[in-house]
Amino acid sequence: FINKIDVISSFSLRVAIIVMSETRVLLVRNEGKIKYKHVGGHVKLSESLIQGLKREIAEEIGEINFEVPSNPLFFDQVRVNDDLMINAYFAITVNESELENISKTTKLSSKLYSFDDLNSDVTFDSEINALKRYLTL
Repeated sequence: FINKIDVISSFSLRVAIIVMSETRVLLVRNEGKIKYKHVGGHVKLSESLIQGLKREIAEEIGEINFEVPSNPLFFDQVRVNDDLMINAYFAITVNESELENISKTTKLSSKLYSFDDLNSDVTFDSEINALKRYLTL
């Protein structure tokens, strides 16, 4: 899973959920940040993946009207300099009106993007790659 290790100064386990409709995806932006991302973040040492995902959803979206998936669909790794992040990706597809409602009530700044509008100006390549990977499952 980890192909090459020279030096890792930090390691984190993260969870993310891809929240989407048939044509658009919800992305959120942390305060003070420029780029948007999938809902999610770091898993605390005392949490399972599901507990961490539910906490991140509560912190970033708030109350939800969908059931959180019980298993991740896939994992990936992102390395930035000497920092390694392992990401567990979950996904949920909702209808368009439900996605609109979620986007209007998120705790963080959020936007709905059509798949074609995603680029490195608005989000990270790893977020785009995760969505592409999910769409090919």
